[in-house]
Amino acid sequence: MDRQTLSIMKACEVVGVSRRTIYNWISAGKVEYVRTAGGSIRIFADSLQSRINALTTDFVNRDDPAQRAKIETDRKTALAELDKVRGEIVAQEKDIQAIEEEARKAGVPAGWLRPAA
Repeated sequence: MDRQTLSIMKACEVVGVSRRTIYNWISAGKVEYVRTAGGSIRIFADSLQSRINALTTDFVNRDDPAQRAKIETDRKTALAELDKVRGEIVAQEKDIQAIEEEARKAGVPAGWLRPAA
């Protein structure tokens, strides 16, 4: 199974950080990524989940209640957004399969459809 990926902007939304932070994490090896054929960077969703887990550990180790509250809010927001993105990916994959099936039934030439994964 292919690993799910997110654009830089979607990763920013999921975790609630700036693009610069995502690029810093990439440079520091804190998240895994891949470059597309066009040169764009895509962040692996499971790598981003690992980063969220690290933030959770940071939360647990904080003593200041104000810092803990802020980190917990950010963590919950990031987890909710990540779940939403995963749901969107599943829905889009189903939509693609339905479109491909409809095209096959309509007699669209095989070369016009991308091969099934």
